[in-house]
Amino acid sequence: MDQVYTQISEAPKIEKLLKASDVAKLLNVSRSYAYLLMQSEEIPTVHIGKSRRVRPQDLKAYIEQNIYSTVNSA
Repeated sequence: MDQVYTQISEAPKIEKLLKASDVAKLLNVSRSYAYLLMQSEEIPTVHIGKSRRVRPQDLKAYIEQNIYSTVNSA
């Protein structure tokens, strides 16, 4: 029993995967646009059967890559 507990406690922390509706809410866009971003692979996805999910760190990276800075555009 101790061996099983040790394996579980040493496993990497798994964060909740986001659905397209979650992505849409966080980005303040429509659900269909969130699906488009996911299908076009602008936001990387995890495939589970026919479902697509987004890791929170991938959504954060997408947001950071798309920050518009007026300082950089001058």
